[in-house]
Amino acid sequence: VGCFAQPFSSAALPEPLDYAANDPSPAPAPYSFTPAGRHHLFVPGPVNIHENVQRAMMVPGQNHRDPWFNDFYKGCLEDVKWLYQSKKGTAIIYPGTGTGGWEACLTNTLSPGDKVLTFRYGQFSHLWVDMMQRLGLDVHCIETRWGDGADEAKIEEILKSDTNHEYKAVCVVHNETTTGVTSNIKGCRDAIDAAGHPAMLFVDGVSSIGGSTFKFDEWGVDCAVTGSQKALSLPTGLGFVCVSDKVRQTRCLSSGPARVELLRFQPHRLNDIETEITSFHEGYI
Repeated sequence: VGCFAQPFSSAALPEPLDYAANDPSPAPAPYSFTPAGRHHLFVPGPVNIHENVQRAMMVPGQNHRDPWFNDFYKGCLEDVKWLYQSKKGTAIIYPGTGTGGWEACLTNTLSPGDKVLTFRYGQFSHLWVDMMQRLGLDVHCIETRWGDGADEAKIEEILKSDTNHEYKAVCVVHNETTTGVTSNIKGCRDAIDAAGHPAMLFVDGVSSIGGSTFKFDEWGVDCAVTGSQKALSLPTGLGFVCVSDKVRQTRCLSSGPARVELLRFQPHRLNDIETEITSFHEGYI
């Protein structure tokens, strides 16, 4: 049986481009060059995403209130606890980023006016300090040479002199992405304990957890934050937090302006919230 070609109607044809002979061709948009082959990222994060992860996300829309989701989510939380090397901590996954994790960590545990001790030794520690100040915390920032890490001796010295226990937390960026320097988190906890101080230890592990050794329980961390888009090699959009029992108790005392109430992201409370499910599949392969 023969077939014939049906011509396109004029309405289906693209609008012709009318370039005058003396008009220059339109300049391409910046960074518009797309070479043949696979696209590769060469930045600390976001990073290249494995094909298996991309396929795992290819699921239809799902309801987080369906009966199957609770067990699925509990399995994800157990994986996060393993990632943090924690058996005693409470793992939390929520739609967000590492920056969102910073904010959630601070606002779920501290109140405006609370005093915190921290360091500035790179761009990301600087940004965390800026957030602390904008949230109304009383920030004692130790200015440190970019290329150095947290000074454990300074922590011990300052906390020993704080006889009224005004400092509520010590905040440390584990791996400062802009300099590549990793601080000694266990040493920071030892310094707090040596001072006999009750301050909590908060850690930004956005560019270290999943890529470097991290031992939440053994190092005595109270709250640690990371994001999906760096060492975990997942798409941007998930925040991961692990908190100690001390933090869970402190949340009851906090009057911080928490836009993300972390403890709502527990299996028994997921009916209270709307959450995006597709991203959970990416980390559960």
